[in-house]
Amino acid sequence: MSSNSSASSYASAASAVMVATEATYATYIKEIMANMPDDLDSKKDIDNFYKAAIKDIKGKIKDANKAAKVATKAAKAAKVAKKKGKKASDEDDVEKVKKPPSAYQIFLKENRASVKEENPELTGKECTELLRTMWSKHKEDKA
Repeated sequence: MSSNSSASSYASAASAVMVATEATYATYIKEIMANMPDDLDSKKDIDNFYKAAIKDIKGKIKDANKAAKVATKAAKAAKVAKKKGKKASDEDDVEKVKKPPSAYQIFLKENRASVKEENPELTGKECTELLRTMWSKHKEDKA
């Protein structure tokens, strides 16, 4: 029997074994070897079957470990989101409505350009301080 046919025999035996995340190499090997086809005639065929089985088992365990890591990360993210009071999934997110700007914010927006134009030498902080004093006078005039 050729090594290609032994590999295909392995594939049919491996399909009988579905890998669980917690299983070990020994468990997988025992199951695959128990399902080894009887038509393997030489030690070389058996060795090829065994090598193909080991390669497949390593791949399945690696994939299972990756899936477990992804699931763990997702669980941690959901836990963190829950602690922060956020929803865990994007499907449940509702578009948040911004609250309207306060009268002070509107005043700043309307007057900042004119203050900067009249006083180009002022820094941002100094400009804000001037706007704050203007706002205080504006509030007193309204009252």
